[in-house]
Amino acid sequence: MKKHWTKIVIGLLCLVSLVMLINYSTLDVRYKTLEEKYDQTMLTVKTQTDLIVELRQKSIKRNFESLEELKVWVANWEVENKPIVLSIFDYTFVVAGNTEVYSDYWDCDDISEAMQRDALRDGYLMSICVTTVGGRGHAGCLAMTDNAYWFVEPSTGEITSIARRD
Repeated sequence: MKKHWTKIVIGLLCLVSLVMLINYSTLDVRYKTLEEKYDQTMLTVKTQTDLIVELRQKSIKRNFESLEELKVWVANWEVENKPIVLSIFDYTFVVAGNTEVYSDYWDCDDISEAMQRDALRDGYLMSICVTTVGGRGHAGCLAMTDNAYWFVEPSTGEITSIARRD
């Protein structure tokens, strides 16, 4: 009889061991699934956080970080929604295109306003700067970087130092 109980106990132990092994395997699969979902969730959170940071940076206008950054931006700038114009002598007339945004003449103030608008769209601070050239009023843009103010001639892309900032 003792041998019979020994076989029953060994059988029960084997059965319990088998159940524990099945439970362990199930738990291991569940753990790996949770681990994968956690990794996916963390990747999503990082991606969304990076996007939020990028959007905040774009929404907060800033000065150009360096003269080089200003030069690169100006060199790559193209007028968005530029009107079709016709030049006659000293005047350039808007003949088609976006006539709602610009005046009837495509001159220095219009191109300066376009540059300022596009700089703001790209997250940069830039102002209109009025000066005198050859006794006539002239508009360009003003940017600040490297603790200095720079005059930007939108029609040519020329950048000239105006003054140091204190």
